[in-house]
Amino acid sequence: MIHEIERVAAERMIAGAKAVAVVFISTAVAALLQYGLVSPTMVNPAPKLILVLAILASAAYGGWLPGILSTALCVSIALETGEVLSAPLTIEGAVPVALLAVVGVVASALSEELHRARRRVERRQLALQKEIAERRASEKRLTDSEARFRELAESLPDIMFATDASGVNIYTNRRWSDYTGLPRTSDNEAQRPWKDAIHPDDFERVRNLWQSALARAAPYEARHRLRSFDGTYRWFMARASPVKRSGDAAPRWFGVATDIDAQMRAEESLRDREEQLRLALESTGLGVFEIELSTQRLIWSDRCRSIFGYSPNEALSYRKVRNAIHPDDRRRVVAAINRSRDAAGPGEFSLEMRIAHTDGSERTVAARGRSFFLADGGLETAVRCIGTMLDMTAHREGERQLHDSVADLQRAERSLREADRRKDEFLAVLAHELRNPLAPIRSALQLMGSTDNTQTLAYAREVLDRQVAMMVRLIDDLLDVGRITSGKLALRREHVALQTVLDAALETARPIIAGRSQKLKVAVPSTPLMLYCDPARISQVLSNLLNNAARYTPPLGSIALTVEADAAEVAIRVSDEGIGIAPDVIASIFTMFSQAGANPGEGNAGLGVGLPLARALTALHGGSIQAHSAGIGTGTELIVRLPRFDGFADEHDSESGLVDAGNNSKVAAATVCRRVLVIDDNLDAAESLAALLRVAGHEVQVGHDGIQALQLAEQFRPEVILLDVSMPKMNGHEATRRLRATEWGKLIYVIALSGFGQEHDRARSLAAGCNAHFTKPLAPDELERALAGASSLTLH
Repeated sequence: MIHEIERVAAERMIAGAKAVAVVFISTAVAALLQYGLVSPTMVNPAPKLILVLAILASAAYGGWLPGILSTALCVSIALETGEVLSAPLTIEGAVPVALLAVVGVVASALSEELHRARRRVERRQLALQKEIAERRASEKRLTDSEARFRELAESLPDIMFATDASGVNIYTNRRWSDYTGLPRTSDNEAQRPWKDAIHPDDFERVRNLWQSALARAAPYEARHRLRSFDGTYRWFMARASPVKRSGDAAPRWFGVATDIDAQMRAEESLRDREEQLRLALESTGLGVFEIELSTQRLIWSDRCRSIFGYSPNEALSYRKVRNAIHPDDRRRVVAAINRSRDAAGPGEFSLEMRIAHTDGSERTVAARGRSFFLADGGLETAVRCIGTMLDMTAHREGERQLHDSVADLQRAERSLREADRRKDEFLAVLAHELRNPLAPIRSALQLMGSTDNTQTLAYAREVLDRQVAMMVRLIDDLLDVGRITSGKLALRREHVALQTVLDAALETARPIIAGRSQKLKVAVPSTPLMLYCDPARISQVLSNLLNNAARYTPPLGSIALTVEADAAEVAIRVSDEGIGIAPDVIASIFTMFSQAGANPGEGNAGLGVGLPLARALTALHGGSIQAHSAGIGTGTELIVRLPRFDGFADEHDSESGLVDAGNNSKVAAATVCRRVLVIDDNLDAAESLAALLRVAGHEVQVGHDGIQALQLAEQFRPEVILLDVSMPKMNGHEATRRLRATEWGKLIYVIALSGFGQEHDRARSLAAGCNAHFTKPLAPDELERALAGASSLTLH
């Protein structure tokens, strides 16, 4: 710009100098003509015309200033010429000079206007030339730019395209045809090649986006799949922007489509991995959390939120979560997170904490996290913490239950060991108790075989009866324990006087007491007391207590039975002066097979079933039994409490059940001689029972298995069959079923004999077709009652 100004100033100075030179030259020429061609004596206006020509030449060349300067010079010459050649200047002489000046001024003004007009034209011409030059330069630049653009567009790996304002494609680069195999669109063509190339599933969405961008003249962006020349599809990102050039009524669109297939596949793979991670986390119950440590902003997965009871859209804050942690754990948790923020430390934490769930429950949560650091110069600062959470409530509850289960198993193991120990003791005592009567039985049998003395034989029979009764009582107690344990013991309740029950119990116990030379004191109120009970079972309870007292009281000792009563119950006390019971074991004397308070080696311990059986029978009657002892050597007192009944008997109040037929003492003895078949695989048992029957006047045959039973029954046609249940070849139940299948066998009275006497054993016998079920051994009076049942063919 400065050089241009200097150039213009220089040109103006040169032009001015030229104009001044023209003025002086023209004026000089006019003066020379004035002095050289005209005589001084000639007075006419001709010389003024020469000066006018000089003025006109100067004005025409230089404009206003040169014209005025030439006018001044010419006027001066004219005046000078008039003073020299003529008289003093007159009016007539001044007029030509004045006219010369006026002509010079007018000519200068007109020349100035002409010069200005010419300069204006020149400026316009210059401006027009400059504009034309600039337009040509611009067109050249545009042409060069378009050439470079096309060259660039053709060389790019992306698809470039251009459309008109209506969206019709007007240009695509070479990459388009190379990729799609479709023809390129030239500027003179109006084709829509995209429809053939865009994936059908994407076309509708892409078209809607494109139409929306056209309507709003807003930038366009869409992801879609393009079909290649080989028929495969790849993902592209298409972007276009409207461009409006001068002179265009509407914008054109220029865009580019970039191949993003690798990126899309990477994103899809990432989504798949994220989904796999999500499923893995869900399957393990893990929740993921992130803490921006600088702002304390929390980013939690839905699983993390559910652990605390927060909804997916609920706003979270660091303070809110911290307050949900149990107060006793809060300080420890915060300290662990803060330690993980120390760059010098491990940078991670692992802990368990208790939290308050939004439903009010307390839960145990395990959390693991790692801090991530950002290096700033030489300092590392923790910027975020990422970790996982796991609800451990069920796990910890399971561990607690497992611990409890282990403790239960340990207790059960100890109980089993204790039960095993008691079993061993029980078997040892049982062997002892069974051997005890065997010795006198063997001696009595030897005595009976070695003498014919009537008194000696009677004594031997008494020994046998007594020892067999002891063994039967021992076995009955064991069977009763089994019935009570299985809940199948039925009571035959009736209204009975307490004295009757006491008499039966005393009758049972007196032989043992008398045998040990002990004293028995009985104190019963004079007022009659009534019970509603099974008299046989209550008598069994009291006789067990009296037998125990006699067993543990030394010979010549004292035993007392005392009865007390109030309006509600009757209390029966059995006390002794025996060995007593230690306080630490008194609670266990009612445990099955317990030997507490006794020394098995002394021979008086018993099986340990008497007191448990007594307590169970008492409980079945709605009563209780208690034991008291001041310690070893102080004796023992047992108290039985039973409900008192002072009303009247009601025949419908009696409870009945299916009981052992051997316990029914109301059956009349049989007096009719019958044909009896005895079947037992034990030869001695079968023959001895047959001998008893023959002595009673019955006709008897004997067999030893189920097959013989059927054969002999068909030949012998007995009225009664005494049939052992457990036999080889064919058991008694199967033999009975086959017997009942015959016409002649349907009326035979079948009595099942078995060492098993529980309720389900009798039920199985009756189901097989037996008429009655008796437990072995069968006493003579029981045998008579069994045969008496055959007279009515009723079931027992």
